This record gives sequence, structure tokens and C-alpha cells, in this order.
Amino acid sequence: MVGKGMKWMLPVTALLVLLGVGYFFLQDKQEEFSSKDSVEERRGVAAGVEQEAGGTTSPDTDTANNVEALATEEMYEIAVGEQTFMVSLAADKQSRTKGLSGVRSLAPRTGKLFVFEKPDLYGFWMPDMYISLDMLWFSDTGELVYLAKNVPPESYPAIYKPDRPALYVLEINAGESETLGIEVGDRLTLSDALQRCLKESCYTQ
Repeated sequence: MVGKGMKWMLPVTALLVLLGVGYFFLQDKQEEFSSKDSVEERRGVAAGVEQEAGGTTSPDTDTANNVEALATEEMYEIAVGEQTFMVSLAADKQSRTKGLSGVRSLAPRTGKLFVFEKPDLYGFWMPDMYISLDMLWFSDTGELVYLAKNVPPESYPAIYKPDRPALYVLEINAGESETLGIEVGDRLTLSDALQRCLKESCYTQ
């Protein structure tokens, strides 16, 4: 009887061993895939941060909503040197990411003023853009430290950034800085209303 029992136990034991090996193999594969997913998630977050710092939106932005939102934004007066402009404000993450993406035209002497929390080398690019722009970077003291002229939508994905830290970036119609004689070293002046808005965080969504 012992001999016959051993004959039946051998194949059963072998089957259990195979099942155990298969289980651990599947577990290893599951951990491997989970590890890959985590890496891709980290890469996605890093890419999102890099794009947001550019100040304009990613290509899948709802263009119609952007245009509609721009028409309802509060406008503030600023001056660059002796030249005055009316600008809408981009002072939080959402509005800086959206920027002027989807906008098909700007009236003369109008634009978008980007305001950041601290001076840095902020890079800008042109995804989902329809118009060419002049981009002006200003230091925390209001000095124009860098100027990119006639930046076309076709320049995407090129990134434009200053060689000195900036706190403000102004986007206006391409060619206006040349026409109005704006040069590096000019000073940015904010209206009293805009200064109050920034102080009171009136732009917060």
C-alpha cells in the first residue's frame, strides 16, 4: 500500500511545484509592469511641470473656450518706457498655462502680462498659437532684461528664455516693440489698479 501511495503522490507533488512556480512568475511580472507604470507616471508629471513653466498651454487646449475667456478678462494699464498698453493678467498657474493660446488677433497696444511668484529664467513657447508675438521679460525691479521679437507659431516647440532672471513677461503683437522703439533697459510701470489687484490676489480663480 505504501508503494502504491507513493506512485500517486509523485505526480501530485510535481503538479503543486509547477503551480507554485507559475504563481511566483506571474507575481514577478505584475511587479515589473507596476514598476514601469510608476516610471511613466513620474515622467508624465515631470513633462507637465516643464510645459507649465512655458506660460502657454499644451496643444489639446479647448481653443473656443480660450477665446471666449479672453473677451471677458479684466484689462489693466501698464507702461513700457513711454509706451502704454492695456493687458489682461496671467498671475496664477491656470492662466499662465493658457496664456494667449487660441487667440486669433490682438488689438494694437494690447497683450498679456504674466506675473510669477519669484524671479527665474522662465521659458515660453508657442503651442496652439495663431499669431506671432513679441515677448518681453522684466526683472523684479521692472527693467526689461530680454526681448524676443517676431516669434511665429511655427517656432513651436522651440523655447525662448532670458539670460537673466525675470518676474514679469509681456506678450504683445509681433513688431510692436520695434515700431514703438522699445529696447532692453526700458522700465515696466504698473498702474495703481494692477498693483492693488496683485496685492489682493484678485486674479485668483
